[in-house]
Amino acid sequence: MHESFLFINMLPQVQVCNNSGVWRSAEIIVHKLAIKYGKVYVFNGPIYKTDMGTIGNNVKIPSHLFKVVYNPTTNTSIGFIFPNDKECKHKPAEFVVTQSQVESETGLKFFPKVSPTQVDDLLNFN
Repeated sequence: MHESFLFINMLPQVQVCNNSGVWRSAEIIVHKLAIKYGKVYVFNGPIYKTDMGTIGNNVKIPSHLFKVVYNPTTNTSIGFIFPNDKECKHKPAEFVVTQSQVESETGLKFFPKVSPTQVDDLLNFN
């Protein structure tokens, strides 16, 4: 929990719909997975597909946000790519992608020793 409150874990988000909506719902799912399996690894970050402007001291606002969750118990991972917008009627299941798709969008490599990406039972949580 301590790491959850570090500045490196912050992303500029549309408050109304992401931080208190679909993003929060995804965070709850991850929390339930951590309780069920004892340990999961999570990477979150920005994607800059389009120019959304800046806030504060020229901090770029991402057009999308990603989340990759790895479950070492089942050796599976799941990815999400969420638009950073004001559309509030979304559920995390609408934004499920593979880990490979997140890697392609970000240019980053997550969990290189994970077998081909599979969708875990993550979406069984409401």
